[in-house]
Amino acid sequence: NFNRDGESFNVGETFAGLVSGECFTELSTALKKQPLDQIALLYLNDVPMKQLPVLRGATDDATTALLLFELSRDPSNDESRAAWDKFLGAEDKADFNVEAGLSLDGAPIVSLAETSIEFGVASNQQIGLTSAAGGLFVVGAFLWLATRSGALLDDKNYFSLGRSQMAFWGLLVFAAICSLWSVTRMLEPIPNAVLTLLGISAATGLGSVAIDSSKRVEGSANKGKTRRGRRRGFSHFFSDIANDGNGLSIHRLQAGVWTLFLGWVFVHSVATRMSMPSFDDSLLILMGISSGTYLGFKFPEEASARAAEEDTSTGATTGK
Repeated sequence: NFNRDGESFNVGETFAGLVSGECFTELSTALKKQPLDQIALLYLNDVPMKQLPVLRGATDDATTALLLFELSRDPSNDESRAAWDKFLGAEDKADFNVEAGLSLDGAPIVSLAETSIEFGVASNQQIGLTSAAGGLFVVGAFLWLATRSGALLDDKNYFSLGRSQMAFWGLLVFAAICSLWSVTRMLEPIPNAVLTLLGISAATGLGSVAIDSSKRVEGSANKGKTRRGRRRGFSHFFSDIANDGNGLSIHRLQAGVWTLFLGWVFVHSVATRMSMPSFDDSLLILMGISSGTYLGFKFPEEASARAAEEDTSTGATTGK
């Protein structure tokens, strides 16, 4: 039996179930061989909530046992993360009804309540405000980097795809960590797949900077210095990152599209499962190939740009 019938539960609270009759006999027998946390398994909507902390509470009746499950998610435990991801990922709102069941020592699931129980991650208002604040932060910070700081511009004042990717993922992960902590009060560790994605974006950004630097050094040797014109407005952003100097570039477009797609998957996971996703290895490999292709084609892009500059310079000298 469920001892708080009609009430709702949130993440971090204690779920209490009263065990009696045959279930109590099975529990008492099993406890002679194994500890309680290896025997009692709570099911929510048919999802086994593994690695939930469980204690035995005191009761006045010696033929009953009160099991206290702490509805907490351990971000550092893979089984706990997987259980909560499956449970929360099946719903599309912050509060919903759940069916609760109990399994003792691998026995069939026994229902703990005759009616469904209301469960909530957090209030809809809190999640809405947190999501809005996180989104505004990412957009505002990215626009500031693009328009005010010049951090996303290369040495010729064109917007850089590599630098933009690095800023995009860095801001997105930071906002996700802060938002999840605000809602769940748990510090979410960054999954290995997300760390790999950050590494790919960082390597792409650094590679882009290195190629630009090599061009700047060569340009300085030829002309004495590299000229920087007037800073470009954000209206040129999309045309700059998709253009290789000779029009729309497929490899640049591919890298940009995959970045946006994985960014959407990332945001959807954080909003619905309250955790950062573990991307499939094939997706990460595909992202790495796209980024590597972009850097590989950037060398001839720079060579083409230098040739165009030399032609322009030669024409201007001849005109004089």
